[in-house]
Amino acid sequence: MIEHTANNDFTGVLYRALLESLIIEVGIGEDVLSTPYQTTGALATQSLVKKTWEFLSAHGMTLKHDINIDSFRYGDTPIMTLFVQLNIPIQHLARLNICHLFLQVYFISQLVTTSGKMLRPNILQGQLGPILNRLHWPVQGHPTTQDWELWRHYLRLHSTNIINKIGQWVKPRDED
Repeated sequence: MIEHTANNDFTGVLYRALLESLIIEVGIGEDVLSTPYQTTGALATQSLVKKTWEFLSAHGMTLKHDINIDSFRYGDTPIMTLFVQLNIPIQHLARLNICHLFLQVYFISQLVTTSGKMLRPNILQGQLGPILNRLHWPVQGHPTTQDWELWRHYLRLHSTNIINKIGQWVKPRDED
């Protein structure tokens, strides 16, 4: 894997694309390969990169890479990272992950209005809103009613925590 990506050959390009997909799909940040596989491995689709992550984790190893997903605000955090930090059970994380993938929201700042003072109505309603990033998202079908109920439950329960994490804009944006 290392040799192919370093040489930027066809196989290396595929590895990189799979790693970018894993980062977006699991949604816990670019350090996914440094995260214990047991914690969030169930959120990823089977792939060579997922198996590599499992192997690395089992042997106390990691791989570094240069993939970076730019955040919109200072102190911004991937949504799924927040949910993991809140010790939400993996069964619930899997359902929340379906919602995050469907809505195509990666960072906490994408959950809130431009002012950062409240959750966006479409986020709570489970409706697609404006896509605020240029990531290549996996195709995700509609979450179930139970998935949306869980999504709303955790967002409302932790809305203060979500809103308090939001810092100033990295770059100026238009108002809502």
